Amino acid sequence: MKDSKFISGALAGSITSLPVMAILYLGNQLFNLPFVPFDAFDWLARVLPGDVITIGIDAIVSLITAFNLGDTSQTAKGIEQFMAAVMFILFGASLGILIAWGTHAWQNIRQWVGSLLGFVAFLLVMIVELSLGALVQPAVDLLWLTLLFVGWGWIIGKFLIGLEPTLSQEQITDLPQTSRRDVLIRLAASSAGIAIGAFGLGRLLGPSRQVTGASRPLEEPAPNITAKSTVQPAPSTPPPSTLPEQTAAAVTRDQIAPAPGTRLELTPNDDFYRIDI
Repeated sequence: MKDSKFISGALAGSITSLPVMAILYLGNQLFNLPFVPFDAFDWLARVLPGDVITIGIDAIVSLITAFNLGDTSQTAKGIEQFMAAVMFILFGASLGILIAWGTHAWQNIRQWVGSLLGFVAFLLVMIVELSLGALVQPAVDLLWLTLLFVGWGWIIGKFLIGLEPTLSQEQITDLPQTSRRDVLIRLAASSAGIAIGAFGLGRLLGPSRQVTGASRPLEEPAPNITAKSTVQPAPSTPPPSTLPEQTAAAVTRDQIAPAPGTRLELTPNDDFYRIDI
């Protein structure tokens, strides 16, 4: 029974994390409110040891190169965003497990215990957001996150009443005449509907983000046009050129074989890539 209780909590938390994530995205697109999944991933990249981050980046680059997934910088950014979403879903599953465990002795007040643990989750998120300095309008942002996470915990506790098979029919007051499978299907359907709707509205109504970083094309320098342009005469004698000396040095360098186990000192331009964490 204990394993079933934890499974129920993990299912409720992970499924409901999808609409919560979509609502966070909608708030970010419309009102520039915090988007917790990306902020938490950014915070994690800052607090983890540098060696761990390097191993992760190398693994992503190796995966992109091995399967030829496209441009390294853009594909790596997509993989990082996917990892952030998965991390938030796991966070929701953990929250559901905690609510299921914490409400074992108080089955009739699961919603309120869930709200309390949702507030604890908000406190953790608040620490992350404050450490990043990502709150544009702190009072509004914190109020928004409080309502969202407390409400999330309340919903998980509410649905655990129907998902927990150990409850009697008299205790299932909010979900009468429903089986565990029916409640789970209804939870998944409602979560998917809210997630799709919120994400679609965010994509449709949100402002277009300016392309920056590695995906931004290089701008051509503006021509320096003056009101009165004069043509400078060509010098009578050209300056001495160092090209022969440079060419000779390059030829000499290329004739020297690198030591075994070493790599080229110069990296070709095509092999450069950029990954923003």
